[in-house]
Amino acid sequence: PAVAPVLADEPDRWVVGVAVGAGDAGDLFRVATLNGAVAAWGPAGDTRFRASRFTATVDPGLEIGLHAARRLGRGRWWLRADVARAAGDIAAESLLGQGGEVFFYDRATFLTFGLGLEARLTSWPSHPYAALGLAACSLSADRHDDLSDTGLGARAALGYRHRLGRSLLGLEVGLSRIGLDFSDFRPPIAEAPEPAFAYDPLEAIWRIDVRVLASRRW
Repeated sequence: PAVAPVLADEPDRWVVGVAVGAGDAGDLFRVATLNGAVAAWGPAGDTRFRASRFTATVDPGLEIGLHAARRLGRGRWWLRADVARAAGDIAAESLLGQGGEVFFYDRATFLTFGLGLEARLTSWPSHPYAALGLAACSLSADRHDDLSDTGLGARAALGYRHRLGRSLLGLEVGLSRIGLDFSDFRPPIAEAPEPAFAYDPLEAIWRIDVRVLASRRW
């Protein structure tokens, strides 16, 4: 059997690269009229859809990013920094009678900065790895400024890198939990009189991302 290489003999100290993939953020908030009446949701005088209740959900979208890692000592640990930008439509999944319908509500952009530790799980040149770190995320919305917020959280990831000369090609799956505050936002109603409604914002969002990474080592 082949003998595994010794990590201390590995000369690499830096890894820098780009990433492209897809990200999904799930639900942001839920709304329901207290008496079950159908409301006209949208800015004043501009009805965009009618429903008695709906859930605002971020659809999957494209994600691009940059990453850089510096080896700590001569072992398996690396200090890693990431920046990523992702965007996706916010859909209003509404109830209409006994059925439902999906409407476009807004478009969200996520700008995320991460700093954490990455560990190689084997000493072979092509290797799996795991990463864990802190994440700061800025969410901005095209239509509703009150939905914009910045929060902190954590991200964990598992991946695999295949070595091609001085380059690395990899696949990574990550899961983040970011605390965001939507309590100041109120979904606007287009027509008067406005019915009373219950508004339930989530205190944190879960984001999952799948990325293909191309890196250069030296």
